[in-house]
Amino acid sequence: MSFLLILLCFCILVAFVIILLFRLLYKRNRKAFWAVLIFSLACIAFTFIPRSGIDIYVAMFSNPLNNCLNIIDNEEHNLPILDDGIYLHFKTCPEEVKRILSLHTYTCQIRTQKAPTSNDGVNWFKPETLGDTIIDCFGDKTTNTDYETFYISKDSTEVYYNNFHN
Repeated sequence: MSFLLILLCFCILVAFVIILLFRLLYKRNRKAFWAVLIFSLACIAFTFIPRSGIDIYVAMFSNPLNNCLNIIDNEEHNLPILDDGIYLHFKTCPEEVKRILSLHTYTCQIRTQKAPTSNDGVNWFKPETLGDTIIDCFGDKTTNTDYETFYISKDSTEVYYNNFHN
């Protein structure tokens, strides 16, 4: 997600420079002005194209070890400064869950009551459907910019993942 934020900032900077140099570029070479303007607008528009679930997964956790990953649903908010972050619901194998939890330091606990109901406006994000016993893992990334939460089924085959931007 940080790549998209950097890309957005770059595009805004380019657009700002174009606006400042509007008279100079427009008077000297209209074709160059329009080419740069169209490129800037395309760059900004590209920033808001949503990524697929697998693209989000790979960006967060790198490539899965085997072919047992099935992304059920995902949502990524495009303005990280204004929006919450990333929501993923996927099914996988226990080995893949171990791998992604080994990428950072997380505090995990077995919860014997249902996971809290999500009130974040994401209708499909319902970790409470995992049952009465779940594995609840949470932690800060080392950059301290994101807060992650995993709700994992008892058999480690289904996961609800949330990444909040600070």
